Formats: sequence, C-alpha cells, structure tokens
Amino acid sequence: HDDILPLWLIDKIEYTLTNENSNIFYKYKPSTTFSSNHPNYSFSPGISHIFFDPTLNYFSPQFNIFMQVLYTFAYKRKILIEECYNGRSFLDFPSFKPNEPVLPAHTDLNFPHWVCLYYANDTEGDTIFFDENKKEIKRVQPKKGRIIFFDGNIKHTGSSSVNTVRALV
Repeated sequence: HDDILPLWLIDKIEYTLTNENSNIFYKYKPSTTFSSNHPNYSFSPGISHIFFDPTLNYFSPQFNIFMQVLYTFAYKRKILIEECYNGRSFLDFPSFKPNEPVLPAHTDLNFPHWVCLYYANDTEGDTIFFDENKKEIKRVQPKKGRIIFFDGNIKHTGSSSVNTVRALV
C-alpha cells in the first residue's frame, strides 16, 4: 500500500531512522530477526530499535511516531487492531549479494497474527514471500512510505541491499 501516510510523517520516520543527528537509540544485532539460539539464526548484521515491548512494559520515546504507521493504515483500510505484540525498527547493512535472502523463510511468531511492515527509505532488498512448499510466490520492492500488511503465517524473508541501509519498521 502506497500513499497511506502523510508526507510529513514519511519524512519524519525516515529522518528518525536514518539521520546521524536523530536521537534514536539503536542496538547492534548479529541478526536483526533472530537471536543466536533460534533454529533459523543466520548472521545478517544490522541495528535494531525496540519501540514497544508489552512483555517488558516498555515504550521508547519514539513509540508514538511509529504507532502512527499502524493506526493510520488501520483507520484508512478499516481494520480493527485488537492487540499489538511488539514494535521494532531495524536497519540492515548493505551486502555484496543484492536481492539474495538474508535469512531463511520464516514466520515471526508461532501463533496466528498479522504483520504490518513499513519501508522507511528507498533502497534495494525485496521482501520475499513463500508458499507452504517453500516456493517463492511474491516479491515486494522497498519504497519509502510503502506499507505491506500480511498474514503472519505466510513464510517470508528480506533480501539484501547493496548501496544503502534497508530501514524497516
């Protein structure tokens, strides 16, 4: 979905995530998706910011900016948000393997859920979707301001960018 968010918010999110003068706190991760003890772990370094973690009752100072993505999308598409399990952003570092999967195809949670993925900048690094036989069924190219909303039980992965960081919420 393109053109859902107002331009001022699109620009503010990109600045917050990618500008060196932004006050967002990032944590280095050897993998921005899985911890090292997860079966799908693969070295794919980047930096991550948790803006919402209900298990820790944690809300970052940037919580309101990022939740505007989810709630503006939900309002414009008439979707009821009943519960939010987590919220995070990450920047994947460029790679010399353009558009190759960064991680194995995966689901983020082990129960039924929906995923709202927001691209904060124009870059390479498609999001790739797979069927139950691990066959690629769709690719979505990152575009600043683009939102993809999908059934979280669909296996997916990100691919690498070459020239710039890949910034996602």
